[in-house]
Amino acid sequence: MSSFHANRFFAASALAAVGVGFLLAVVPAFGQPKTILPATAATCDQLRGWLVRYDSEKGSQHLSGRRFRADVALALCASGRYAEGVAILETEARNAGYTFPTP
Repeated sequence: MSSFHANRFFAASALAAVGVGFLLAVVPAFGQPKTILPATAATCDQLRGWLVRYDSEKGSQHLSGRRFRADVALALCASGRYAEGVAILETEARNAGYTFPTP
């Protein structure tokens, strides 16, 4: 890899890391989001699995930005911030066309 391409790759990676860090820091400022599903690690896994299956069937995960937002949500879940992560994953699932049953 040429040094030009290596520098571009490093810059893009650094920018992505800063973006995720910023989102992880800013999301709590908006309060606890309301979710339809329980805010648990199992719910994060369930929604992740659904989005992976749905996006791979549709071939749209890299075009829509949904993958990035889902990755941010999964990072929130991994850090124990389930309510925030589940809220983002629910939004992405809704945007992908999934309809949640009303409670």
